[in-house]
Amino acid sequence: VSAIDLELTLIPDAITLPTAIVGVVSAVVIPLTVDIPGLHPQLTWLDSLLGLLGSVAFLWLIFWGYKLVTGRVGLGGGDFTLIGMLGAYLGWMSLPFFLFLASIQGLLYAVIAALGEKYLGWKLLLRGVHRPEFWEDDTVATAGTSEVTADPEDERFGRMGIPFGPFLGLAGLEYLFFGDL
Repeated sequence: VSAIDLELTLIPDAITLPTAIVGVVSAVVIPLTVDIPGLHPQLTWLDSLLGLLGSVAFLWLIFWGYKLVTGRVGLGGGDFTLIGMLGAYLGWMSLPFFLFLASIQGLLYAVIAALGEKYLGWKLLLRGVHRPEFWEDDTVATAGTSEVTADPEDERFGRMGIPFGPFLGLAGLEYLFFGDL
């Protein structure tokens, strides 16, 4: 999913929604007594369900807060389904950890990419909704979505975009392997 988001700037619901359902169902089916050494967490079905719903609700609040303050959309719709999927597998207690890590890592990437663009000629920050080579018909890319839009000519740092999915995925893996430290 992270590779798709990096390449195409979208996160397919066809992957994240069924996987989130499997996450909640697996928390029901697999008993808590199953312990895989070194992996965190051990979840009940309620932890998983609250993780799914709570993470989406929290990101929704951030989405609307940013939109109210700036008048712009700052997150794509796929970010909600991806964080819901992660919440289903990692539980509600993981939310502060992996959302904080994803935000810090994304911010570091954005700063480094912006400096690289300014001084080294890199082209890592996105301008526009989706990469045009993927979308044959531009109306498909924007119809019914809340994807981030950016003016391709606007060079200001706050007006450029980065895919958030890779940072959510990385932070989820970090929590899975190191969350109990």
